[in-house]
Amino acid sequence: MKRALIVLVLATTAAVYAAMLLWSLPALTAIAATGGLADARMFDMRPGGYDFDSAKALLVALGEAGRAQYLSVQHKLDTIFPPLNGLSMFIGLTFVAARLGFGGRIAAAVAALLALAVAGFDLAENAAVARLLRAGPEAITPEMAQGASRLSVLKSTSVTVTLTVLLAGLAAVGFRGWRGMRKRDKS
Repeated sequence: MKRALIVLVLATTAAVYAAMLLWSLPALTAIAATGGLADARMFDMRPGGYDFDSAKALLVALGEAGRAQYLSVQHKLDTIFPPLNGLSMFIGLTFVAARLGFGGRIAAAVAALLALAVAGFDLAENAAVARLLRAGPEAITPEMAQGASRLSVLKSTSVTVTLTVLLAGLAAVGFRGWRGMRKRDKS
């Protein structure tokens, strides 16, 4: 049962991410590009952040209909994704830690901390972006844009750090397995 639940969490995370990446975000990007914006990436897809002028330009290019679609379709998916992504990261990190002999409370605490940072910063970014979308281009302030941008950078940083740890761990697990196979083949 445990394995089935893990597979379900990982598959659901991948499906929600694919829906955002292949459906809702491209639709919003197309709306913004039609609105004449050269850099039509959505707030969620700007890992280096953005300034007040680019935030305002995106809101103008999206128009009222695009902002409504962002708040409904994209944000509904992106409300589900952060907890799923955090849980998937936790699953991956604890798997790697156990395979490398780092089981126990400390490894679980580090995995939980990294996973919570990924989910928490993503949810906080979503709330800040929702404030920008609801305010619209006429009512946003530089402070609102700066706060949302800062959260986008923090989200991206936490995802990068966590994925780097996870991928390095998976590489170490793979290397250990490969070395073990070579030793068995030689004997």
